[in-house]
Amino acid sequence: MSTEEYKPASQEEMNAELIPLVDENDHIIGSAAKMEAHYFNSEHEKSKLHRAFSVLLFDSNGKLLVQRRSAEKLTFPLLWANTCCSHPLFSIPQECGPNPAEGVKRAAIRRMKFELGVPTDFLKLEDYHLVGRMRYYSPSFSITVDEKKVNLAENEIDYILIAQTKVPIPLNINKDEIAEVRYISREELPAFLEKEPISPWFRHICNSMLPAVWSEYIDEGKGCKEWTEPTDLPEIKEM
Repeated sequence: MSTEEYKPASQEEMNAELIPLVDENDHIIGSAAKMEAHYFNSEHEKSKLHRAFSVLLFDSNGKLLVQRRSAEKLTFPLLWANTCCSHPLFSIPQECGPNPAEGVKRAAIRRMKFELGVPTDFLKLEDYHLVGRMRYYSPSFSITVDEKKVNLAENEIDYILIAQTKVPIPLNINKDEIAEVRYISREELPAFLEKEPISPWFRHICNSMLPAVWSEYIDEGKGCKEWTEPTDLPEIKEM
């Protein structure tokens, strides 16, 4: 199956989709169902380490598109996050091949269409720029599965992708995924972080790399270094 052939599934089916498990150096070592990968393991005090991506999409005025996750999300429902965040799929070879930078970009194109309705030809592979990788862990809420209480957590190596459009962004929001969206300016960000419930990975991004990204790549328009080869990817930063 290719990224283009992927057809959106129900929430239950998506929770059963396989996502890539990785080791401490971000090498794929296997796969697990999305739900299983987020189970909190009390013995190790973490869920399974897996690969993810986070998209920061800016409009022509330099404002960042953020989303509030729907109440149906597996982890951190109703919290605000960046434009789009998800995982490559193990079943799509182009997303989990030898070039992880390209793989997460292909996954981003797929999810941007699914969550926000952004056409696949609106933002292409070359429009996404990899600006960092971070590893973070954060416990989430409990859910009930088969009448049993299950604790969930995030444990991810997260690829941070940015893109900017010079024309209005066509959106068709998937309400099963997103409760609402908003554009925020760099000046509005501190108050937004103070007043709103924020997902842990987005807060990490905002407190670390986002100010530099906003200044250098968006306001000043400097070109991003294109990280491509697996041996030349951004350092994995612990958050």
